Amino acid sequence: MNQQKVGRFLKELRHQKNLTQEQLAEVLGMSNRSISRWENGVTMPDLDLLIQLAKFYDVDIGEILDGERKSRAMDEQTEETLLKMQTTAILKKQICPKGCNMYVLQGLSA
Repeated sequence: MNQQKVGRFLKELRHQKNLTQEQLAEVLGMSNRSISRWENGVTMPDLDLLIQLAKFYDVDIGEILDGERKSRAMDEQTEETLLKMQTTAILKKQICPKGCNMYVLQGLSA
């Protein structure tokens, strides 16, 4: 985890909401100095604050910790891969209930 990257991401999220550090601090019930420290990569928000920030900005906690949004394309690719794996597993059970040669399965999934 790169605190500098996380800080830049938190700042970007705040700017997208058109908020100042003071306004965000008021929403979270803390000082704007804490917000500044996060955004400059000096400190990290506590876990309870990470949860609040994720909800407030409508992002995953993982996205905050990675310092970037997940790619929707990556999510779609992952879903597509999982569906292919599931289809292959179903076909294998239907065609070769007791197991069969890998070459047969490769021909089916091609």
